[in-house]
Amino acid sequence: MGVKKYKLDHGIVRRSGTAHYLILFALFVAEIFILKSHSISSKEILMSVTPLASAESSSVQSEPVLNEYNGDILFMGDSMFARSVGTQIEKGADPYEFVSDILDQASLTVANIETTIANPELSKQQTKTYTFNSPLSSLSLISRYIDVAATANNHTGDYGSSATADMIEQLASRGIKQTGLGNNRSEAFTPLIVDVPLKSSDGNLQNVKVGFLAVNDIELSFTKVGDNKAGDAYFDKELIANSIRSAREKGAEFVVVIPHWGIEYQTSPSARQKEWGRIFIDSGADAVVGGHPHVIQPTETYNGKPIVYSMGNFIFDGMSGDARIGQIISLPLKLSTESKPGKTTIRNLTSDTPQSIRISIDDRGFPHPL
Repeated sequence: MGVKKYKLDHGIVRRSGTAHYLILFALFVAEIFILKSHSISSKEILMSVTPLASAESSSVQSEPVLNEYNGDILFMGDSMFARSVGTQIEKGADPYEFVSDILDQASLTVANIETTIANPELSKQQTKTYTFNSPLSSLSLISRYIDVAATANNHTGDYGSSATADMIEQLASRGIKQTGLGNNRSEAFTPLIVDVPLKSSDGNLQNVKVGFLAVNDIELSFTKVGDNKAGDAYFDKELIANSIRSAREKGAEFVVVIPHWGIEYQTSPSARQKEWGRIFIDSGADAVVGGHPHVIQPTETYNGKPIVYSMGNFIFDGMSGDARIGQIISLPLKLSTESKPGKTTIRNLTSDTPQSIRISIDDRGFPHPL
């Protein structure tokens, strides 16, 4: 018979016939013995691996989920719907027709409604140089294009407190949110809190709460709210600070003060504007967006927060020169969220530098984008 060779760990063993089967069996038994002597079972091996797998799984589950949502609030300047503008509205004209595409893209729109809008039967014209009482039909346009009406200004008292009270009711009956007017002091200084929808890159929406407070510093003898007299909120450090604090307590993540201030047709802010702009920020406001001068004034940053001194006109007839150039202010908002299973979601709402969208006003008093 031929000779067969079998390799082992430490050399070559020659065997013949059936003897080699005995060798193989012996090797098998020896390996079983070695495994048992080391006391390593398949169950133990599995157990030793499982904690590692669990740790990896736990690590994946505990990774925070980060999201970002963006949007903007558009602010419009002095908007007046009386005189020839009102006549055109009564005939079916739409002063917003040339800027509607811009407004429709905003997360929220805010405008200074610089006029009384009240039932003529309740209106008593005051003795002053300019008085505006716009037709009730203008409310349909405001309802369509404007989410928040800033109503603290020197023309919402042009036809007496009864007309002011009626204007408050007219706005409310059409679902138009407003800030600045009240039937008493408490109402006028109550901040308006609005849910503003921001959008992520994949189209998901997340609301943020923004507080608004409009206040007036012009012709207070006609407009100032009283304990039992309808009128405007006005410049008062304590009342304004309390209103901003109240907005925070009601959940506002961002607060905007909208002052009616300054000197007409002056392209630079007055010392009083600069003083009060800082007071508003120091009192807790995140942004200040003002109007009244009928022309554009600069925007500055104070303690990292913007102060827009004047937007200029938006819808206004009878203007010329610089007063026929205005701006829509776009205030960008960004919400960053971080969430983990079983934990409260962390929210951080910030604003970037306001952007100016310039407009020109035609002979009818209607705005056009430049």
